[in-house]
Amino acid sequence: MIKAGIIGGSNPMAGELIRLLINHPDVEIIWVDSARFTGRLVSDVHHGLLGETQLRITPSGANLLTDINVLFVFRHKGQTLEWLAEHEIPENLRIVDLSVDMREQANAEAHDFVYGLPELNRKAMVRGAKRAVLPHPVANIAELSLLPLAKAGALKGDVKVSVDVPPVSEQADDEAAVAGEITATLASLAPLHDCAIRLKASSMPQGRVMTSVAELESGLDIGEIIMMFEDFYDDHNFTIISHGDPLAKEVEGTNRCLIHIEKADDRVRITALMDAILKGAAGTAVHDMNLLFGLHEKVGLSLKASVF
Repeated sequence: MIKAGIIGGSNPMAGELIRLLINHPDVEIIWVDSARFTGRLVSDVHHGLLGETQLRITPSGANLLTDINVLFVFRHKGQTLEWLAEHEIPENLRIVDLSVDMREQANAEAHDFVYGLPELNRKAMVRGAKRAVLPHPVANIAELSLLPLAKAGALKGDVKVSVDVPPVSEQADDEAAVAGEITATLASLAPLHDCAIRLKASSMPQGRVMTSVAELESGLDIGEIIMMFEDFYDDHNFTIISHGDPLAKEVEGTNRCLIHIEKADDRVRITALMDAILKGAAGTAVHDMNLLFGLHEKVGLSLKASVF
């Protein structure tokens, strides 16, 4: 049994993570930390967990890292670096970071964090990595929309990416930083040369489904592009190519990302949908944990759309 601890347990994403871990067959949550809600029942802090767990928020400082096998981290900018500097980390402790600091490449390299996009770095996580940092949710959906083209060296010119971000998600307050994250991730597959990512992230008033539309010019045939995507994601369980317009209710409440591709003249339009707090955050965190421990990636994540 994998024993888990959570730092920053009052974060809304932590509530979704706790819901997943409670129902994961190979995980036991040992403690949840939050200085703000010490002593409170987790179900009082996060709605929807009443009757599911009797866990209480532990006082800060009472968390014994030697008691757990995996640590999930929710911290504000700069705080993860401070925390790592202040604590002695057990050698075999796995860490899944849902914060900001380790998305910066220099910080990730200095502290041995793998970029935790499973569709890109699954092998690294399976083959010995112990620490993973989640992509920004906006970067996550944009990268899934463009990775196959990047691998084929087929990204050229301006690539316009428009993302509608629901209120439950981490917002892209610094679009330039998120665009830089996307660019660096795509460039890890092949040089981008004359390609530029033009990102526009807009806040939605409600809902939990994130939608991305990427537009670019390409001389490739639509059939070639679709095959490129199907081949790239062929052995990935959660990113699926849709041959019809994907619906929000097909991804809401699931860990799936649906991608639809269409072309008019030389203009390619790639639409992607995902649940912002599952595939965009907590679901990918559990996916990363599964890979770090050598479990099948779908364990605890075989979630179905809640309404049809």
